[in-house]
Amino acid sequence: MPGLSAWTAALLLALAVALLLLPPRRRPPAARPAPSGSGWGRAGRGWRRSRPQEADIGMVLVEVAALLRAGLPTSLAWQRVLGRRCLGPQADGSGQVPGPRWQTDAGQSPVGQASDGQISSGQVPVGVVPAPLLALAQSPPRRWLPRRHGGSWRWTPPWPRRRAEREQARRQAARGAVAACRLAEAVGAPLANVLEAVAGAVSDAGRAQSLRDTALAGPRSTARLLAALPAAAPVLGTAVGADLWAYLFSGPLAVAVLVSGVVLMVLGHLLTQRLLAAARAGDGVVDEALGLDLARAALVSGATVPGTLAALGEVLEDEGLVVVSRALLLGADWPEAWETASGLGGAEPQEGWAGPESQLASCLRVAWEEGASPVPLLERAASAVREGRAAAAQEAAERLAVRLVLPLGLCHLPAFVLLGVVPVVLDVGGSMLRGG
Repeated sequence: MPGLSAWTAALLLALAVALLLLPPRRRPPAARPAPSGSGWGRAGRGWRRSRPQEADIGMVLVEVAALLRAGLPTSLAWQRVLGRRCLGPQADGSGQVPGPRWQTDAGQSPVGQASDGQISSGQVPVGVVPAPLLALAQSPPRRWLPRRHGGSWRWTPPWPRRRAEREQARRQAARGAVAACRLAEAVGAPLANVLEAVAGAVSDAGRAQSLRDTALAGPRSTARLLAALPAAAPVLGTAVGADLWAYLFSGPLAVAVLVSGVVLMVLGHLLTQRLLAAARAGDGVVDEALGLDLARAALVSGATVPGTLAALGEVLEDEGLVVVSRALLLGADWPEAWETASGLGGAEPQEGWAGPESQLASCLRVAWEEGASPVPLLERAASAVREGRAAAAQEAAERLAVRLVLPLGLCHLPAFVLLGVVPVVLDVGGSMLRGG
């Protein structure tokens, strides 16, 4: 009978592991129940309808551009739109929405049309941005651990997953809006023209982040399952009749097994979170499609190729693009200018989509060397990037699913064996030997 109990325990553990590793079964969506006439149901539906809708940053830019074309001053246009969209200060007792604070670089005031030399030398301010929009773009992600912010310690626990994904999408869109405002200031272009040119790209930037999060939902669920696998091992062992908790503290060997299992479990969790963070990472300050649209807006506004590169470098705080612009102005040819930026320490373009082999560089090179207009090329390149976003997100999800095999094989499964299988075998085997 002891031998039968040992085989039964091993079989149950194997079945439990198999069930945990099975992929979830897809079920057809259940039919919605018919609306009831109860007051509670009507109240619930009314509450859902009464929740405020989140503002579309792209629509905010279009509305601001419309007010600017209607003759409103820039500050008044921003304050009215941000107040109506619940992105700025709320209306005070007088019914007037107080104007938003403005962020400038080194306290400089807005300037008019700037030359390429002024832009490349860094003499032009990077922009004037409403403080609510800037705060949304620069808001750090929420974390469980408290951190010091603004001279005081604050605790901002993370939102639920769906709300956190929406906040990340809005943050990414706000970064694009801030970049558009600063670009208009850097090249001296009318703000309304730039906002209208990039409004669609700003909205698409937020949707691209949501698309990436949706594609990663499956691997993220797998990661949570892997993290729970070692922790559930002692519970499963206890369920089959083994006294694991007493065994794990019964001697040096048992304590070594316990410590090794816990260490592997923690390492597996850290490695899994690192892989998830790398897969969720965006494209930097702005994504590639928005960067191409920003370059197109600068060129349409009258900026030259070096001026466009310098403006993008100032807006994105990318010293590499500024170095390329200066090299072109000093007479370097196209490959030599990019090699100059790569040769200087820390001056290589930081944005992955702004390197020497990127679509941005290819489109601008045609204009610099051949004298052709790069505007249609930039427009088509941005469209191609948007069309390939779904495939890119799916590819990232599949790549993450493959990479999750690494923490599974190196950490989670060994931790499960150490915390569940080994104690069961040793405890049952010891009982058999003592009984024999």
